[in-house]
Amino acid sequence: MCRGGSNWKQYGHGKVHALEEDLPVQTLFIGSVHVEVGQVQSTNDAWHTELKLECSKKPIKFKIDTGAEANVLPEKHYAKLHVKPCLRKTQTVLSAYGGLKLQPLGCISTKIHDTDVELYVVETDSEPILGLKSCQDLKLIARLESVMEEKLLTRDDVMKEYEDVFKGLGKFEGTYKIELDPSIKPVVHPPRKVPFSLQWKLKDTLDRMEAEGVITPVEEPTD
Repeated sequence: MCRGGSNWKQYGHGKVHALEEDLPVQTLFIGSVHVEVGQVQSTNDAWHTELKLECSKKPIKFKIDTGAEANVLPEKHYAKLHVKPCLRKTQTVLSAYGGLKLQPLGCISTKIHDTDVELYVVETDSEPILGLKSCQDLKLIARLESVMEEKLLTRDDVMKEYEDVFKGLGKFEGTYKIELDPSIKPVVHPPRKVPFSLQWKLKDTLDRMEAEGVITPVEEPTD
């Protein structure tokens, strides 16, 4: 592995916001590429994730920035890598809010969970940033093409959707045998009297339960 120099020209310090890639001297003309990197100051509502680089022993805490089109790794984190990837010189310039610009020390290529990523090494006190493309490649975020509003089910909706379970009495198949504890001594209670005004209602209820198969008349003593 090789180490890159850190004596390249630095244009200033500040919050990294965007990348502006100048035309390489010895390459084909590709125009100007503007890459958003977003704010790097830590906020309480920011999303973070710990990721282990192929060249690091310990995970590094990255800020998930969906407004960023590039990944940023502060130089202090690069210096702690177990195996330092070759720091390649780059003409890319980091542009901060307010027009402040930073010249990266270089860029490195490595892997995160078998996914190729490119990180711009910057001399800054900010936290590492994981841009939009890498977030998608690592499946940390997903794009939703549509949003569906969840409809709350009402009582009528439930009864209509599960209509079959609300019809009839509802019985389990087969015969169930009630097992009693033989060590328990049975107790006989005298039948309770039913008020005369409720006798017809009770008879109607018993007849209905008999017709539905809930109860069966018993004409003889039981054990």
